[in-house]
Amino acid sequence: MIKLPASKSRLILPAVSLAILFALSSCASQEAETNSSAAARQEAAPDPASPEIRLGTDLLRSIRDGDYGSFSRTLAGKTGFDIGREDFESSCAGVAEKYGRPVSWSHLAELEDPVAGQHVWKVHFVKNGSEGKPVERDMLFRLACARIGEKTSVLAFGFF
Repeated sequence: MIKLPASKSRLILPAVSLAILFALSSCASQEAETNSSAAARQEAAPDPASPEIRLGTDLLRSIRDGDYGSFSRTLAGKTGFDIGREDFESSCAGVAEKYGRPVSWSHLAELEDPVAGQHVWKVHFVKNGSEGKPVERDMLFRLACARIGEKTSVLAFGFF
């Protein structure tokens, strides 16, 4: 143990006390900031019943089920591009081959965008591996929509 002269030890003790006090107050303010940021994000979370979230959930469900009828009803009047049954089935087969079958999903975020509503879901896939064991992975699904009058229009969607 190092023995300091009495005059130096009187200076170090208050300095150490101030440093500890500063560190504790810094932790408390960071925790308060984190809690207030989380509360703000929670308040800003999109309504799960919003048309965009319902639309994305319906699209994911129809892709999971390979249900072209549901898929086309979900997009009816909401998009300027036409996706036929063959293209839908081919896309679903490609997704299943590459990633597996989507088994669950959760809405992650609505991204800030001045032009279009950007929503992102985390989608969990399961695929049978070459050895018969399931291979699981998560992918992101993005849906870009724009409100035109009272109508929600789909600009783009897909996995990444």
